[in-house]
Amino acid sequence: MPDTRALDRGDYSIISIFVLVVLLSLIAIVSGTAYIELQPQKMVFAFLIIIPIGAMMAGIILTYSLTQFTLQRQFRHFVLIFFSVNAILAVSLYFITHPAMSAFSPFAGRLRNRTIVTAFGFILAPTALFSRASDVFDIRKMRSIAAVIWAGAVLPLISLWFLLSPEPVFATVTDAGEVTLATYVVLMVFWPMFFLAIARYYSAWRAERNRLDLAAILSIILWVYSSVLIFLQRGPLLLLELVWFSAFISGELLLVSASFASEIVEPHKALTALVDLRTKQLNESKREIEFYLNIWGHKIGNLLQSMMLYLEMFSTGTKAP
Repeated sequence: MPDTRALDRGDYSIISIFVLVVLLSLIAIVSGTAYIELQPQKMVFAFLIIIPIGAMMAGIILTYSLTQFTLQRQFRHFVLIFFSVNAILAVSLYFITHPAMSAFSPFAGRLRNRTIVTAFGFILAPTALFSRASDVFDIRKMRSIAAVIWAGAVLPLISLWFLLSPEPVFATVTDAGEVTLATYVVLMVFWPMFFLAIARYYSAWRAERNRLDLAAILSIILWVYSSVLIFLQRGPLLLLELVWFSAFISGELLLVSASFASEIVEPHKALTALVDLRTKQLNESKREIEFYLNIWGHKIGNLLQSMMLYLEMFSTGTKAP
């Protein structure tokens, strides 16, 4: 039965980040700002800001996943560990292969860079599809073995192959910026995996109202949206390059925000509320004890006075002739 609990403040915060990112990117596209061509130096300067942010987001997810995997040994956290590591690698390779880096990197080139971007799909699509699994990680299971081989060996080798190959492994765009057939093939492979993952996360979110599931849904939507923006990209120095990459990073930001709110902020608030409740109950118990102590103290005092009076009367009576 679906959980009918209303969205709370943390959920609305995540939704607000998602809406803001999409809205700002659409404004840039509709207004034509996204199609302004930047000088290579300015593009490199912008990358020096957003690339470390993207790596930092992946690093936070890595730290969180490592901690949770140590505690719970869940398959989803294992998948997120390798997602984070490969995301950091892919972001770094994207930076050194971007045409704006031609004066600094021997690997810089449009075709090679677009091929590296394709590696993002090899990382994101399987992660989105399998990170919902909450069962215990067991290295003896075929799925666990496949995940280790794919994320621990195949993905890094693919990324390095795309980087070190004398010629681009395959061209997703022509020299004129036109999209090739390979791009359509890649999209037709990855998009169904993304949409299936969205359906799985949405079903889980309706049943449990878990904020991490909500963040995963919005993150995957942002990643699909980023792929659409890449499809519209016609020049590596256009501002649109920063727009789609920012949308990709924002997907990571949603996961980080949900993890932080669910695992740190809310438990702290719950613990604080519990301490306040117990303190209030303790104060009420203290006042109740003091009340009864005063009452019984008064009654016992009266009883003792009566006993003393009878003893004095008895003592006086026994002394009489």
